Amino acid sequence: MKTITDNATLDHVAGILVNGINRVLEEHVPRAKESLYAKRWWSKELSILRTDFTVKRNRITTLRRRGEDTTQAREIASATRRTYLDEIDRQKKQHWKEFLDDPQNIWKAASYAKPSGAAMDVPELVVGAQRYQSDKEKAGILMDIFFPTPPTPETSENENVDAGGQDQTLE
Repeated sequence: MKTITDNATLDHVAGILVNGINRVLEEHVPRAKESLYAKRWWSKELSILRTDFTVKRNRITTLRRRGEDTTQAREIASATRRTYLDEIDRQKKQHWKEFLDDPQNIWKAASYAKPSGAAMDVPELVVGAQRYQSDKEKAGILMDIFFPTPPTPETSENENVDAGGQDQTLE
């Protein structure tokens, strides 16, 4: 074993040690999986624009607390915010286009396009000998069953007499 006598030798030995540790880590430690909640379309440029917008928004707060005019700062912050939001929209569209261009994502994209509402799972309805298959027919029969039209009230001679037998007509 060689002794370390100067800074150059120390730096050289430290570099060898760090490289060896990195090789072992790369070989034996698995990479972390990407979070299910990660915004895959996010980029470093968006982080920079977000920071810039936050600084300008905070500038408005500082000026307002000092009692100074914030009109110009608001205009600058508004323009910066618009740039930031436009870039988010552009980045999302670009990411979606790249996602669809990859042939391995065709089934994933198809699952996104498939409607998943509960109304889509209503099976064919059969009432007596009649079968209802379309959504419109199903909706109509369900409305008729759950909300039937109320019967029309019949009028009688005793309509104006209350339970006590007294006539309630106005004279």
